[in-house]
Amino acid sequence: MSYKEMETKNSATAFHQKCDNKGPTVTVLYNQQDSVYEEYASSNWTSSTGAYITDSNAFLYQLKYSGSDTLTKFSYLETLIKDIVSFKHSGKLGLSDVRILMLGPVGTGKSSFYNTINSVFKGRISQSAPCGVAINGITIAYTPYEVNVSSGESLKFRLCDTRGLEVTQSLDIFECNYLLDGNIPDYFQFNPVAPIIPDNPLFVHQPKCTEKIHCVLFVIDAATIGDIPQKMVDKMQNFQKLINLKGIPKAVLLAKVDLACQDVASNINNVFTSKKIEAAVDKASNVLGLPRNRILPVKNYENEMELDDNISILALLSLRQLLFYAEDYLQVLSIKMKALEKGSDQE
Repeated sequence: MSYKEMETKNSATAFHQKCDNKGPTVTVLYNQQDSVYEEYASSNWTSSTGAYITDSNAFLYQLKYSGSDTLTKFSYLETLIKDIVSFKHSGKLGLSDVRILMLGPVGTGKSSFYNTINSVFKGRISQSAPCGVAINGITIAYTPYEVNVSSGESLKFRLCDTRGLEVTQSLDIFECNYLLDGNIPDYFQFNPVAPIIPDNPLFVHQPKCTEKIHCVLFVIDAATIGDIPQKMVDKMQNFQKLINLKGIPKAVLLAKVDLACQDVASNINNVFTSKKIEAAVDKASNVLGLPRNRILPVKNYENEMELDDNISILALLSLRQLLFYAEDYLQVLSIKMKALEKGSDQE
């Protein structure tokens, strides 16, 4: 036995001093409500890196609940799926779902991220969003993708794909503004020669809150982050300034981590301890001026034929964080709108 609470001070420091780097461990937990849990971890406990790791072999059992014997097994992947399926935003703003806009250079993996998320909930590899390699990218339309559970019910979010960013073409600052404000209709096909303007008959002049963007996700290739042209960096930073003015939350999806580090390619669990990925996270943080905990590393399903729990866990961890960001934003937005309505009534 490496650690026993009754014999040591009940603290994380004492636990790690006794249990770090001991190999696979079994931890039994008791609480004052007479419940008992047993946790198994196949990977080493460690506190030196200060980072989380994924362990697809880990599990948690509930052995007793409030004095009554029981046997319930919990899976982290199942927990993430349950959290995302149960996600429900406040109904105060009349939203049917929250919208997460994916922006990033051509070929970084925006569409692949949607396919990865969709694959998890389909229970098989899915390629619903067109993917591939093309000079100007595959995606040419603004497409708010839904994710459905096995019953056919749509989850309460949409991953909104759009044209990949290029230095000389693609979205400009005006079109980005229209996307954020919900002025561009669903499935609108962009024309780099003729950007959409308010005179366009398809332009949405009075968008509903449900048509607006509630979170922005910049998608960046971890393997080529050091090679992004300065003009592309400038474009993304200008977009970010616009997003900041609107108060919309944002994050970075650091895709293709397996191409950035051979250790991660051989074992995706190494993503949180890899020095190369850490350097890529720092670079992304500096490029877009975001805290490191807003940089979300993932490996999309690209050459796999079967689902992998560790790949799925990384993707769902990122998605859950994005939903949390959107939820916080909508809560603040609801408070602001309530204050404005109150002020208007007093007048």
